Amino acid sequence: AFYLSIPCFTSYTHYIFPKELPKKVTKILWITGFAFSFFVLTMPSRVYTYSMPFYQGVSVLVLIYGVWITFNALSKKRNGATIFAIVFFILFLCTLNDIFYTRQLINTMHIIPVGILIFIFLQAILLAQKFSSTFKIVEEQKNQLKIENNERKNAENALNKSYELFKTVMDSIDATIYVSDMDTYE
Repeated sequence: AFYLSIPCFTSYTHYIFPKELPKKVTKILWITGFAFSFFVLTMPSRVYTYSMPFYQGVSVLVLIYGVWITFNALSKKRNGATIFAIVFFILFLCTLNDIFYTRQLINTMHIIPVGILIFIFLQAILLAQKFSSTFKIVEEQKNQLKIENNERKNAENALNKSYELFKTVMDSIDATIYVSDMDTYE
């Protein structure tokens, strides 16, 4: 699961900030994650456990790249960037803690589940904000359509009145009117 968590989170980040995170980077991380996962599935445990430090290094590099993406999104004032930055910072610290803990560099415990729980909670808030802003846009568009429909109905009514006036004037003329083509006089 650890080997595919980085590509999953990267795909999610690309979905939120497609201009900051190129699709190419996401594809490379998926290939890397699948390669490491395949290695784990096909090798005995005494062999594949040596792959963990390498992938932890990849994870740290991706986290550093993620910090750059987050600051880039914040500087461009992307929608939801502030909440994402908070979540990313929490996950960043939790991931570093777990890496250092598994490498026995610090004496804490695994806290990434807490980070993921906070991530899910804050992403729910972000989704609620997006739905709220989308609903506001829909309401504004609905009101604009009502205004445009009323303007068109008024224009149609004015056109009908003008036609009726023209028809009344034409019907009230007692003289015979002859219509012909100006070129052929037919």
